[in-house]
Amino acid sequence: MSISTGKGSTVPGMMKTFSNAVRRDPPYEVVPQRKGAGVPTRADEELGWKAGMTLEAASGEPWKR
Repeated sequence: MSISTGKGSTVPGMMKTFSNAVRRDPPYEVVPQRKGAGVPTRADEELGWKAGMTLEAASGEPWKR
């Protein structure tokens, strides 16, 4: 399941945000979008969950542990 806030982001934009947060440039590969990817209501409907962090905050969070 893809998780989305409903705010569109491009792969290059997400990678730039992540790279800035962790201060490195991880390798990545651009692939075709999956069917149903990034449907913002799906996680809420199926799991009762909504995104609570911005992309910027979420990108750096795992590196703080």
